Amino acid sequence: GMDAKDYVVKSLQDGSLPCWEAKVMQNHAFTLMLHGIQEVTEEAANALFEAGCEDGTFCARDGVAYVHFDRQAPTLDEAIRTALDDVRAAGFDVDRVEEHYVRMLTL
Repeated sequence: GMDAKDYVVKSLQDGSLPCWEAKVMQNHAFTLMLHGIQEVTEEAANALFEAGCEDGTFCARDGVAYVHFDRQAPTLDEAIRTALDDVRAAGFDVDRVEEHYVRMLTL
């Protein structure tokens, strides 16, 4: 993976935030719907956790198992890509991704 220095250099080149911390600390919320698993089991939960999904919440509803993530990454794409890698490493396929847009309210 890239270290902090690489991110700073890259962000300066592409004209986005030159601040490493502000860029990497964005929180992205999304859900991965899992394929071929209908319920939460301890075995599946352990596999997901060990694969790096400790920032995810593993649930099932109406026969669909899913993992809701609140993942920190520079971009939403990167957050989803790494979560997909983690879920696949745990031995699961993903049917679809649902993105959650957080509306920022200015009071």
